[in-house]
Amino acid sequence: TRTDPVAAGRMYAVVRALCAARGCQAVAGDFADRGMTRAYLAGYLRGAGSPAPRVWGWHAYEDAWDRARDPTLPRLRAFLAALPADDEVWLTEQGGIVRRRQPGDDGRITQTPAAANADLAFLLARAPRLDSRITRFDVYQFRGEPPPRWDSGLIAPDGRTRVAYATFRRAVAGG
Repeated sequence: TRTDPVAAGRMYAVVRALCAARGCQAVAGDFADRGMTRAYLAGYLRGAGSPAPRVWGWHAYEDAWDRARDPTLPRLRAFLAALPADDEVWLTEQGGIVRRRQPGDDGRITQTPAAANADLAFLLARAPRLDSRITRFDVYQFRGEPPPRWDSGLIAPDGRTRVAYATFRRAVAGG
């Protein structure tokens, strides 16, 4: 669906119908912040049909990685600007990535647990205060997977607690 936003929107419409019958909340998009454009969003909305989505998911990985260059969360801000003022945004699949080896990776996403914690801490501190429409922050992975798989865990694959666990725990506790 990366190259077919209308098809992605149609899939959302199916989920929306299933949720209407089951009493769950369909979340639109669940977009990664790489390559999101207004044109893609427009195509997605065409595919989603009516009623338009009101709750959106967003993964802010790029904004966290690029925080030294631009700490204003430019991709998330642009996404929010493209949505109606009464739509809600859930920051889904959040966390600092320790390891991700996938085709097409750009090399910035295999880093130390300390660097992954810095990404998480940045997002926890900045993103929820950016806009009142951001109403949820979901961590993607509690326990990382062993190599070569994805690892953004608050707990290492071997069960050791990482500093990211303490960072998230403080945020949840309000401190």
